[in-house]
Amino acid sequence: MKKILNLVMCSLLTILLSGCWDAEELEGMYYVHALGVDYVDNEYEVYLQIVNFQSSPGTGEQQGGGGSGSEIEVGKARGKTALEAIHHLYPSTQRRVFWGHLSGIVFTERMMEHGIEEVLDSIDRYREIKPTLWTFTTSESLHELLVITPILEMNTIFSFLGDPEKSYQQSSLVEPIQEYQFLSVLREPGKTLILPHFSITRSDWKNNLGETKENLNISSASLMSDSHYKGVLEHNEMLGIRWIQRAAQRALLVVPDSEGKPLASVTLNTEKVKIKPHIDEEGVTFSIDIKVSGDVSVLQEDKKLNELVQSAKEQIINEVEETYKKGLEIDADVYSFSNALYKENPQEWKKLTEKNELPLTEESLQEVNVKVVIDTTGLEKYRPPGAP
Repeated sequence: MKKILNLVMCSLLTILLSGCWDAEELEGMYYVHALGVDYVDNEYEVYLQIVNFQSSPGTGEQQGGGGSGSEIEVGKARGKTALEAIHHLYPSTQRRVFWGHLSGIVFTERMMEHGIEEVLDSIDRYREIKPTLWTFTTSESLHELLVITPILEMNTIFSFLGDPEKSYQQSSLVEPIQEYQFLSVLREPGKTLILPHFSITRSDWKNNLGETKENLNISSASLMSDSHYKGVLEHNEMLGIRWIQRAAQRALLVVPDSEGKPLASVTLNTEKVKIKPHIDEEGVTFSIDIKVSGDVSVLQEDKKLNELVQSAKEQIINEVEETYKKGLEIDADVYSFSNALYKENPQEWKKLTEKNELPLTEESLQEVNVKVVIDTTGLEKYRPPGAP
């Protein structure tokens, strides 16, 4: 009798156990990996990059690196708001769309000029989206940009849209920024937001059949401050930014000789940056102190080490000054001088700013001081001129 009673009790308890009856099948959902947002004819255009994780290299039958890469589908819809545009896309998706794997968002320049506050507000309020998604801008067609896969058909989750840090660590040009950093910079008085700007390379890469392969490219930067979009600095205009970003881990500097020909190539990382405001009766000026260190990668001509260091310093100073001037041409405070003054002297900042912007001229940059330390000369020992 006791055994029967125990059996009945166990049967009743199993009824109370929770299960996975309401769980979604993983293969039964679509996963958004990247989102593109444009603003055309007073309407929002959204592009959803859906990734098929089942075809990822390293899963299932393709384990071991023999996969055929991810399959990508890009959906597009319009609406009076970004959220409405997304909802216009849902009826044609046929399955539930999961946003928990959203890794990157790309804004067009039109969208940046219109204002992105509403889009960011929608993203922040949706609980499936993490605040760590990477943010970018572009002038390219969003559809063309989002259908691009990395070379060798590597999975899209390893592209710039999902993992831009690895490439930045190898060659530091524009520091990738996640959405929570994006918002933090925008809300800080006088701070200028610098975002990686996408373009598409159409002829740089070819496969063994001679076919060209389009690829994503980050070699320019877009600037924004106090919610106002300033514009884009192209590659040759923005080289000074890499020496100011404290996260710069590996930047290549080609040191020219007196005739402008390549003398050496050094790989440098930024160790210390200090921007100091100087206030006097005529207003405020700024100085920048930079310390970089690194290695000699290529030495094309015999040169004393101190002469090489001096040439590298002059080249860095030239890049910093040129980028500052190019920033002024688009009315951008590219080195956030306004924020440096705000932190040093908030009362003076309030006196000098107009609508939260500090008027700057070429003379506002007083001086740039650079210290270059060469740690090693690679596997080859440095030989001074005339040494055997």
